[in-house]
Amino acid sequence: MSASERGWGACGARRFPLCYTRAMRRYRHNNIERARELRRQPTDAERDLWAELRGKRLAGMRWRRQQPFGPYILDFYCASKKVAIELDGDSHIGKSAYDKDRDEYLEERGVFVLHLYNSDLRNDPLGVFEAIYLACERRADG
Repeated sequence: MSASERGWGACGARRFPLCYTRAMRRYRHNNIERARELRRQPTDAERDLWAELRGKRLAGMRWRRQQPFGPYILDFYCASKKVAIELDGDSHIGKSAYDKDRDEYLEERGVFVLHLYNSDLRNDPLGVFEAIYLACERRADG
C-alpha cells in the first residue's frame, strides 16, 4: 500500500496526512492571493519606497514587495540579507500584539524586521534609505 493510499502525502522531505497538506495548500493559496491584492493597491508610502527599492536600486539588493512568509505577508523582503521592512501607518494603530507575534515568528526564522513609519519616509527619505542600508550591512557582517 502506497503512502497516498494510506492517506499520507509528501510535502518536501517530510510526510504529512493528506488532509494537512490540503489545508496547507489552501492556506498558502489564500496568502498568495492576498499578497497579489496588496500589490495591486499599495499605499502612497509603499509606492514611494518601492520606487527606490525595485530593480536592485539600493546597493544592488533584490527586494520583493508583499512577500508571503509563513502566516504573514511582509511589506518588503530581501531574501539574501533576511531583512524585512514593515511600513507602519495608521492601519497599525492598536495592533501591537499582532506586530509582536509577527516579529517573534520572523526572528525565530532568522529574519530581522525593520519598522519604519510612513511619516519618516515622507519627512526624511534619505534617513530611511540609510537605515535600510545599515540594517542590511549589519546582517551581512553578523
